[in-house]
Amino acid sequence: MVNKTFQKYIQEISTLAIRCCGDEFSKRISDFRGERERILNNIWKKDLLPDDIPLYNKERVFRDIDFDTIIHHAQKYLDMSEYFIFLFEVSEISIKFGELERGERLLKFLSENHRKFHSKDLWARVDKNLGSVTFYRNDFKTANRHFNKSLQLYTELKDYRGIACIKNALGASLVEQGKLNDGEKLFKEARDIAEAEKFSEYLAKTNMNLGNIYQMNGDYNSAITCYMDALKVVDLEQEKDTVAPIYNNIGLAYKCKGEYSTALEYMDKALALSKETNNQYTKAFSYLFQSEVYCYEGDFSKSAALVTSAFSIFSEIGDRLSMAEAYKIFGMINRDSNRPEIAVSYFENCIRINERYKSDTNIAEAEIELAKLYKGTGEKGKAKKALMRAMKKYEKIGAGRKVKTINKAIDELSD
Repeated sequence: MVNKTFQKYIQEISTLAIRCCGDEFSKRISDFRGERERILNNIWKKDLLPDDIPLYNKERVFRDIDFDTIIHHAQKYLDMSEYFIFLFEVSEISIKFGELERGERLLKFLSENHRKFHSKDLWARVDKNLGSVTFYRNDFKTANRHFNKSLQLYTELKDYRGIACIKNALGASLVEQGKLNDGEKLFKEARDIAEAEKFSEYLAKTNMNLGNIYQMNGDYNSAITCYMDALKVVDLEQEKDTVAPIYNNIGLAYKCKGEYSTALEYMDKALALSKETNNQYTKAFSYLFQSEVYCYEGDFSKSAALVTSAFSIFSEIGDRLSMAEAYKIFGMINRDSNRPEIAVSYFENCIRINERYKSDTNIAEAEIELAKLYKGTGEKGKAKKALMRAMKKYEKIGAGRKVKTINKAIDELSD
């Protein structure tokens, strides 16, 4: 089976290269591709390979060669500064498609050679994207280091758009580490800049992230208000990569309110946009959130298919925290399908990974789902202990509304 997403990835890079390098480059690459495919196809047809390589691996080999050939030959058609900008744009395409290893490799090359391109702006963008790559992989310490380097450069340049972008990214990193107050402070600083400078994209993103903080604290109506405010300032047709995550988060808020049909409506919108823009990361979250809704609705087959798809993408990206969320949903599916031992195993996987990355919010949510399992099996003592562990995590991050909800659940167990 041909990997259509990978084909789209190579096609987008090829289109960029032709735009940057011109018609002569296009013809030369086309000639290389035709001759290369003729030779490799003959090898496959004549069964000369020592090992059986399936068709999808064959296609991957072809596309890998395409990538390396384009990157190498583009250098012959561009001066050094143009080539560095081309490599940066390829890195951005790579990140969007979830090809983080390729993107990071290009960004590290640019970082090592930053003195050659004499551009603080490009250097700042390189560090910003290196921060994003390591953020997606949950390496928040390294992400913060890159974001702070980028912030320093943008500050020197007095580039307020860049400053707003980095403050927003740093805030998201702090929130993922459970530092909600510090993250909220940075989001508000970014929002103030975005409002003053009329940067609609970053105003939308900061409003979305502030909504995420309300959501983490269980204030779903305030979260939805923030998300709707974010939608008001973006062009729904032109800024689809900004709009899709907002739709996902609106869907998540309605899921938490128990309004599943509305939740799926927004998640479907997010999924459609992420497929249109080929944004793998946002698509994976749509699958993840939808799988949880279908689990609550009792459609376990659909839920399992969606969460497996999400898990596959997160695994490819290297996002262990999101993989942990998928484990939680696998646990919920098996719990509600009367397979408690398998469910406990998945919940334990989820908690273990989140403990490794010190994600207190995610640990608390997994403990709550585990408590539901123990309540269902009549093990009230274990259920109460799981809820107590969750409550301590929420107390640690200052999620007061969630603490009150858990206290009520503990009281009900004691009745």
